Amino acid sequence: MTSRTVSVAAIIPAFNRATTIVRAVESVLDQTRPPDEILVVDDGSTDDTVARLAPYRDRVRVDTIDNAGAAVARNIGASHTTAEWLAFLDSDDYWFPDHLARITAAIDATGGAAGVYFDDTSRPVDDRDDASLFALADFALTGDWELTEDATDWVVRRRQPTMLQSSVFARAAWDSVDGLWPELRSRHDTHIFLRLGIGQPMCAVAGTGCQMTDDDTTGNRQMDAMGTRSRRYWHHTVALYDDVLARHGDQLDAEHRAMLATRLARGHLSLARHDLPRKPLGAAAHVARAVRADAATAFGPISRRLPGGAR
Repeated sequence: MTSRTVSVAAIIPAFNRATTIVRAVESVLDQTRPPDEILVVDDGSTDDTVARLAPYRDRVRVDTIDNAGAAVARNIGASHTTAEWLAFLDSDDYWFPDHLARITAAIDATGGAAGVYFDDTSRPVDDRDDASLFALADFALTGDWELTEDATDWVVRRRQPTMLQSSVFARAAWDSVDGLWPELRSRHDTHIFLRLGIGQPMCAVAGTGCQMTDDDTTGNRQMDAMGTRSRRYWHHTVALYDDVLARHGDQLDAEHRAMLATRLARGHLSLARHDLPRKPLGAAAHVARAVRADAATAFGPISRRLPGGAR
């Protein structure tokens, strides 16, 4: 039984995804509980991504924007739809057929009490078989869904069990934080789950909603350019934890606040490592900020983190 008591928009940001966009769109069209709106936001593609969507134009709207990044594309997609719930899918991934049916059933069962509903994600892990994100995050449910009034423990844990492409957001919750932070070309997903989870209700739903893939060989995958070895990744890491601690620090207990402060300090130390060869004064400034954020983290491993330090 599928629910029609709530309206759902499916939003797919895409940049040069001609090889995978059809698979993503067809997985949305194949939902046992179809979305009420389907929008692809083409983020300035220079390949034939848009042309590949021509056969679907009677069921899928396509908006083209100048290239601005996935966060901006998703925000524009949200603003260009009218449904009360927003479901996001990456253009190189695909949904399993019952994803929206299970999510909307949980929304009905809980009266839409949470701002975010999410199910599990299947994702490649190194060269091994696909793994459950819930399992990787040490996160488990005992029933069809679990609603918590305060999701702080879920979103602050070492690995969040949430992914944008397996989540459905209440438009009111999305708008309350102005959507994704557009300054973050990466880490914007971690940021919004912290913003909407700390001190607020969320609902986890049993079952796997999305299959992440790694078969896009065009070099357009976000982690190809902004993975953990890049300076930009750590710049965004520092920005997100600075912002969350400034906004929500007073809502956190000592343990959770310390966990985020440690991550902020580690981000500054990673930036120091990147900057030391060419910008030693900048590196020193990041070390000082790491000390202010969490002295124990900064002083403990600092000699091992900086080039030339003890091993």
